[in-house]
Amino acid sequence: MSILDAISVAHMNARKARNTLVANLLGTVRSECENKAKMSSSGALSEAEVISIIRSFINKNTETLEKLTSVNNREDAMQKLTDEIEHLKQYLPQQLTDEEIHDIIISLNGKGMGEIMTHFKNEFAGRYDPKKVGQLAKNAVGRT
Repeated sequence: MSILDAISVAHMNARKARNTLVANLLGTVRSECENKAKMSSSGALSEAEVISIIRSFINKNTETLEKLTSVNNREDAMQKLTDEIEHLKQYLPQQLTDEEIHDIIISLNGKGMGEIMTHFKNEFAGRYDPKKVGQLAKNAVGRT
């Protein structure tokens, strides 16, 4: 089952259970995916594109959470955002660990930064943090 299918099923289940927080969240994610699919030339989204949409929702919620934390103490809003972030994370694939990323970079045997980033983008889409890969790659490339 694709990620988008899993979101659709979970959305329907949340609506049946009258869990408005999850139903609204997943409905919004699903709508965003459908809109992007309509705009794409193929009419459908790849798993990587769906993951990218989910990540953008997580990033927006994280930024809002940071702003709320620094400005005031709205516990209810902060808890809602935290719950949304945690719920969305379950639809992301298992992330590569620092050790796995380091081993992959080492296995690329002296390739440049651009080649390393391209390799990760092509082979591990949605399973790594680009900032972390960039940092580890700079360290590894700097040592060779």
